Amino acid sequence: MKTIEEEIDECFVGPLTKIFDGGEAPEGWNIRKKAEQYNRSFHNQVWMIKFHHRMKPIYWRLLSGDYSESIDCSDVLYPVSLWMYAYDELGKLVGEHNIMDLLNSAYYRAGGLYNFFHLLRCIMDQSYRPYIKQWPENAIDKELEKLEVSGDSVRGEMLCVLSAYLMIEHTDLSEKHKDFLEEQLEQNWDYLTNVYSFMVRRIVGSHFKGFVQIINNVAVAQSFHPYVHIFRKAVLMRKDELFVTPKSKEKLARHMAKLEDILKTTSQREDLDELCNIIFGSDFEEMMKTRYMSYDELDEQRRELQDSVGKLSSEMEKVTKKFAEAVESRVPVDLIETQLLRLDPSTASAIFGNLSLLLAKDPAWAKIQPELSEKIMQKFMPQTPVVNCGTYYGEGAMHEDHRSQVYLAPESNASNKMMLDSKTNRQ
Repeated sequence: MKTIEEEIDECFVGPLTKIFDGGEAPEGWNIRKKAEQYNRSFHNQVWMIKFHHRMKPIYWRLLSGDYSESIDCSDVLYPVSLWMYAYDELGKLVGEHNIMDLLNSAYYRAGGLYNFFHLLRCIMDQSYRPYIKQWPENAIDKELEKLEVSGDSVRGEMLCVLSAYLMIEHTDLSEKHKDFLEEQLEQNWDYLTNVYSFMVRRIVGSHFKGFVQIINNVAVAQSFHPYVHIFRKAVLMRKDELFVTPKSKEKLARHMAKLEDILKTTSQREDLDELCNIIFGSDFEEMMKTRYMSYDELDEQRRELQDSVGKLSSEMEKVTKKFAEAVESRVPVDLIETQLLRLDPSTASAIFGNLSLLLAKDPAWAKIQPELSEKIMQKFMPQTPVVNCGTYYGEGAMHEDHRSQVYLAPESNASNKMMLDSKTNRQ
């Protein structure tokens, strides 16, 4: 006689594993018929505990998106999801894995955000909250910081959801009040994505192409009007960063006028103030202070660097040519030397090296090259500082008295070590 576990594996886990792997359902097997066949067992608490335990690998594959796109698979997903959400230890199952695996799954699957929110609300009701501390907060923050230049609307929206949950969790509020705020978050998410778009400098949760369209969206949506005071603050915080051209500033002014009119004509509600003060508070703003260059900005930096290097190379070539002509024209050596030593050591050394190649066979250059090289090298050497410890001139002395001077030189310089001996030590 088979055990309950063996029966569950044979009738549910085995066929579902095969289907999730992309295979066909066993001949004559139908998930709904099986559910009807075991209807009485599904109302047996002991049996259901064993059922959920055996189904955990299937639940996780459903959550993480590890299943095929076959027709047979699509037929079983909904019934399996109903069983999964009825599992009272689903929060623990999710907590044993990386939350980012679930975000990635939601990102690639249809209805991702809805399912993601639904899952979070479900597991929060099952005492999942302690597992939030295991979320990779630094990685989430880093992705949010980079959204402006390397993110997309869909993934960005899900990252904002996780950020909001983290900000709520960091408060000292009771679990009951945290639950209330998380419920507010989900219920008002359509509005909050407009605020988030400005706060993260990336449009999230919509297909709008520009930030002016976001402002217009808030202006025309009547349900958003009681919370325009929150959205307006976000726009003002980011206006200098997001509206930089004269044309964009002009558009901003026109649309901001619409928001001002709404503030004058619509009574503002305060019921989202607490939530927004938490999820967009000082911690969030501190995180968003880091700005990464956009691809256009990086390309501009690249062009500027190329131009600068090109100009410098051209100027160096011209100066080197002038020095070479001076040597070949037998301009006095002291004049050439004076002009070359006016340059900083690195530039002088670079030009000297180029001249040595250009004038390798020139006898005049061969004559002055060694001494000039030595003088350029001396420009790289730090000057040895001298400290006067007092004046000890004898009465009527006409010479410099060096007896009280201390020469400061690196300890590794053996030739100067003796100069550190004081007058007292020599007595």
